[in-house]
Amino acid sequence: MDNNRLSALLAKKMAGEATPEEERELQDYLQWNANDRFWAEILHTFWAAGAKSGGSLPTDADTRFQEILQKASRPERAVWTSFISRRVIAAAAVLLLGLVALRFWPAFLKTEQKEAHINEIVIERGAKSKVTLPDGTQVWLNSDSKLKYPDVFNDTLREVTLEGEGYFIVAKNPDHPFVLHTSEIDIHVIGTVFNVKSYADEDAVETTLLQGSIAVEKRNATDAARIMLRPHEKLVIRKKNTVLQTSASGAPEDNKSTPSEKSSEIAPLLSVTRLSQLVPDSTRTETSWVYGRLVFEGDHFNELAVKMERWYNLKITIRDEKVAQYRFTGMLENETLEEALHALQLTASFRFRIDGNQVYIDKP
Repeated sequence: MDNNRLSALLAKKMAGEATPEEERELQDYLQWNANDRFWAEILHTFWAAGAKSGGSLPTDADTRFQEILQKASRPERAVWTSFISRRVIAAAAVLLLGLVALRFWPAFLKTEQKEAHINEIVIERGAKSKVTLPDGTQVWLNSDSKLKYPDVFNDTLREVTLEGEGYFIVAKNPDHPFVLHTSEIDIHVIGTVFNVKSYADEDAVETTLLQGSIAVEKRNATDAARIMLRPHEKLVIRKKNTVLQTSASGAPEDNKSTPSEKSSEIAPLLSVTRLSQLVPDSTRTETSWVYGRLVFEGDHFNELAVKMERWYNLKITIRDEKVAQYRFTGMLENETLEEALHALQLTASFRFRIDGNQVYIDKP
């Protein structure tokens, strides 16, 4: 029985308003709950004593407690004489707890049971933002991303949820681990710097560790083993098998490869690669966006188009499959959309047309 129900039943019984069913419910409960029965009996005794004397019980629990002690210390009151001892004080203390419980339990429960307010930060396409979490953790959010976090973290974990891409500098607190949830993975950290990319419309989830250490766990997997990453390691988890096109030599295809020179291989569902420590974060493919740069290395045109859609907040449609498979390496920073497309035309042959918020790419 919850405290609200117990309080209501006791109040009704003492007021003489309890139905037979409610009295039976209260009796059955108190029979098997000795602690509640003990203070309920004392509460009822004092209530009855107050009613017989024609008095009323003060609404202030502290005033009532002082009144009880004064009555208990008067030798002329025969009804209290045999109780002038520590038992009286103990009983009065129990009564005080009972009165306080009856008066304040509902409000207390509401406070304790009230869930922490969840903040939701939504970053539209073409925008980026930075947010500081309640624990001091700093988060940069890339375009088309969403972050959820509570006003106050609980006493055991600091949990947040990300959709999209975020760069985290986690405040160190070994007693309260930081856990980042995405649709595909959970990342457990104590204090570290890392980037995670988990877009719903992309085939893979990427986690890149720059400082510290993290443990990555795939969600809803039968094998719940954690993958430990060291600084400058990148974990890629593919949502499904993906066919990679390579040249006959095994190198990624270029924009001039012919079908006869290509072969196919299945990309691994999970891979960990070591990144160069000589490349600054500002020009690293995985983290350059934090510094206002879009770096791409060997991206197919259809992959780069997805990144450019978020970068410029528009829709790109490539209407030729051969053009969609072109590969590009480079960097965009302050270029307009038209300038960026002209720059890409320097290394690949294609035509484009901009129609408002829509871009159409065609074969030359």
